[in-house]
Amino acid sequence: MPAFAPLSVAVPLAAPAADVYSTKSAARPDRRQRALVWLMLLTVCFVVGGSPPPDVNETHYLTKARHYWDPSFCPGDAFLDSADPHLIFYWTVGWLAAVAPLATAAWIGRFAAWGLIAWGWLRLGEQLYGDQSDAHASRQRELSAALATVTSAALWLALIEYTNFAGEWVVGGVEGKCFAYGFVLCGLAAMLRGAWNRAWIFMGLASAFHVLVGGWSVLAAAGAWATQRDGTRPALRGMLPGLVAGGAIACGGLVPAVWLERGVPPETAAEAARIYVFDRLPHHLAPLTLPGDELVRRALRFGVLTAAFVALAVGNRSKKQAFIDRFAAGSLAFFAIGLILEAVLGGDQLVAARWLRYYWFRLADVAVPLAVATSAAGLARRWFEERGSWRQLVAAAPLAWSAWVLLGMTAARWQQPQPRAARRLSPPALADWQDACAWIDANLPADALLLTPKHMQTFKWYAHRGDAGNWKDVPQDAASVVAWRKRIDELFPSVADEEGTLWPVNSPAAQGADRVIALGRECSATHVLDRRTDVLPLPLLYANEHFAVYELPAPMPDGTTE
Repeated sequence: MPAFAPLSVAVPLAAPAADVYSTKSAARPDRRQRALVWLMLLTVCFVVGGSPPPDVNETHYLTKARHYWDPSFCPGDAFLDSADPHLIFYWTVGWLAAVAPLATAAWIGRFAAWGLIAWGWLRLGEQLYGDQSDAHASRQRELSAALATVTSAALWLALIEYTNFAGEWVVGGVEGKCFAYGFVLCGLAAMLRGAWNRAWIFMGLASAFHVLVGGWSVLAAAGAWATQRDGTRPALRGMLPGLVAGGAIACGGLVPAVWLERGVPPETAAEAARIYVFDRLPHHLAPLTLPGDELVRRALRFGVLTAAFVALAVGNRSKKQAFIDRFAAGSLAFFAIGLILEAVLGGDQLVAARWLRYYWFRLADVAVPLAVATSAAGLARRWFEERGSWRQLVAAAPLAWSAWVLLGMTAARWQQPQPRAARRLSPPALADWQDACAWIDANLPADALLLTPKHMQTFKWYAHRGDAGNWKDVPQDAASVVAWRKRIDELFPSVADEEGTLWPVNSPAAQGADRVIALGRECSATHVLDRRTDVLPLPLLYANEHFAVYELPAPMPDGTTE
């Protein structure tokens, strides 16, 4: 693949300024050694994200991709019929969901994304720690560079898992942003070796797969470039070819995103943004609205991470690591602006949402752990070389903690090998849910539309039938978001108890047969799949210990039901 052609150079941790962005090639690399490190990085990704499909967002992304290529899949499902914003993902990866079982498509897509992330991290490690396949490097330095690369990757993913503020992640189920982050890593590595035109093309590819991941990364990288004061900053004119090419590529993600509000009245667009930010995704977009204890917990863990970042950045002596630190500092600037915007504008949700919907906190959740991980691994590598020093023991801490986290993830998956998207169900209940969905797939018409529980997002994945609505599958275009919110409120209302406290009703059957029949008529639903805790006096088609399938009465010509 020409875009990833190796440009290798052995660089010590504290390289002289004149060598920082050198593109001169060292001796011909040993591809087998590079492949081994790449496989180790891929293994780290598998340990972190290798739970059985579907992952949390795969039920959302891959069913949408399948419907894009095959409209006969779940016809009449309002979410699947809504606008398609991730066209580059559908065209490059999503087509697999239409030609292979969804689980197979998920595994292929995951390994493709993880492979790209592993390659990007390998190239980043070569720039920060020296080429792990440089024939001129000593065996000890070669191994220490490889160890630093793998350790930093494990530490990065562990820090994202345990110190994030806004719930961002990189390695998990397949979706567009996984590829976007892989291209961001490739872009950062290209910047460190002075290949700026190639770097901006990588950033354009990131934006094409996910316009916000790529867009924020472009701004942070531009800030790191603008603050480069050591005489090695390339001229803007020399980067124009890459900027133009990257910008053109980025339109593949930008144009569909802009198209989502085309022809929509301003008041509808404003209400859609409010729903998206404050009703559906406040944990990502409006953190100051979260319960106090949760907000404090998030702030404390991210504050500790930020303090570690500052301490490592102040003590850093590597020019290349300094570039990564400035990239992370840019993400923290976006983070701070997002908090200020919410604090100042939060009293008017319609106004605040128009700004907060752009995920101001997303990049900091990834870039700050990246800077801490790469800096800590580089420092640990240098301290390991000081034989007989107490620093060797301290330097082992990042490796030990990363290994502990990975072992913990492996043990947890072994003890609970359930798909992450179905963690709400116990293993027996999940088996019954899958059996009920399999019966629906085998026996109900392809155009059947079902009323299902509010949080059972895996229904379409297992049953291959549409649902009237669920909490996970919020559309992206403004008009559909407003319609989704209205439909969810109708399907799952909140009911006041004797003291006036509102309690959500999260299943159709809990509302009684008359209400279920009325909902079916309003949503054009034909059947109901729900837990057996609430029995409906409707024709029972299938039942197991936990779930039952009912048939709704067919509508009469006058709109009533039989």
